[in-house]
Amino acid sequence: MITEENPWAKVWDANLGTIGRSFFNPRYIIKSIDGSDVMRLSKQKSAFGRRFKLERLSDVSTDESERLLLGLMMMNLLERRRG
Repeated sequence: MITEENPWAKVWDANLGTIGRSFFNPRYIIKSIDGSDVMRLSKQKSAFGRRFKLERLSDVSTDESERLLLGLMMMNLLERRRG
């Protein structure tokens, strides 16, 4: 499951455009099936580019890690398309 740590950061980031990108950076928490936090995806501060940082919060199996990365790449591509 992927949830936003602070939904308001995404709202401000989307509405303020370039100015908002330097102040409001959305962060997402990825949880495993049992509800424990596994990874954090953070949008990095940048006026023009879109860079993300992925942090591992707990250990996961190789198979689960591959599925998580594929899901995050899909989410990232969908977010890029939205703007």
